[in-house]
Amino acid sequence: MTVVYDTALQEPRDRFRFWSGLMCRTFAPAHGVFPRGSALDARFTVNELGPTTICTVSAPRQLWERTKRHIRDAPREQFLFSQLISGNGVLRQRGQELRLQAGAMAIYDVNLPYTYEVEGEVLFVKLPKRELIRQVGLPRELGIPAQRHRGLLDWTSGVVRQAAGLEIHGDPRTANLVGGSVMGAIMTLLRDAAPITKQDHSNIRSPTLQRVCADIEAQLSDPDLSVDGIARAQGMSERSLYRLFEDLGTTPTRWILRQRLQRCRSQLQSQPHRSVTDIAICNGFSDLSHFSRSFKKAYAIAPTACRKIQGLNPQ
Repeated sequence: MTVVYDTALQEPRDRFRFWSGLMCRTFAPAHGVFPRGSALDARFTVNELGPTTICTVSAPRQLWERTKRHIRDAPREQFLFSQLISGNGVLRQRGQELRLQAGAMAIYDVNLPYTYEVEGEVLFVKLPKRELIRQVGLPRELGIPAQRHRGLLDWTSGVVRQAAGLEIHGDPRTANLVGGSVMGAIMTLLRDAAPITKQDHSNIRSPTLQRVCADIEAQLSDPDLSVDGIARAQGMSERSLYRLFEDLGTTPTRWILRQRLQRCRSQLQSQPHRSVTDIAICNGFSDLSHFSRSFKKAYAIAPTACRKIQGLNPQ
């Protein structure tokens, strides 16, 4: 089912409130900033195709900022895949900045703070976080490099854009098939794109623990990640959470530290252009001294020296 919203149908004094409410309801609550004097002539199309929602936004320049407070008050367990059809923009999340031009694709986590400044026409596809993690793993970069995946990018773009304009009335089976094809195309592109790291949880017997670990991995960049916060998000007590991790012979706190250190180690060796400080902060370490001590204790080497050594394993 396709629904079209147009600010031209609103009184000029009501347009900003109408548009802001529409964006927050559809995607996630965030703070919107618009240029002074803007008439806000904007159009928004939502196409529900079974399990997939494709949104087309055509609007003048606007800035959306989703903060920790927004996330705490209104969590959204999803990623957003976007493609800029025309115009330009800047997306910032997890210490990264991605400048967008026409044709550029991006993937970002709605449950982590971000800012998205954009003008022009943009396609968005909602991706359930758990399904993305299950099929692909966690995207580590905001952008998808066109020079390495030109063929897949063009194919995915064609699938998404055609589906966005497809009118399907009263035929849920066809809508499900088309929506599934869109989701499959995006997942294929993300699976092929690097760098994406998928943790191996095959040694975890409990499906509940597998889900908890996947959810934690999606939040490792958040320095405020805590055991009590994780327990609340999972709808369980801290005691129950600790019992779950007994299956791995560890505690939630130690497991989180190990995952952060492993991610830092991998990025230190694969991304030599990034500083040690940047990598540590983007992986949830707010105290650099604590990071250095923990890294050296785990790998018997300083973070700055590990770039020269491959195949490090924790002691």
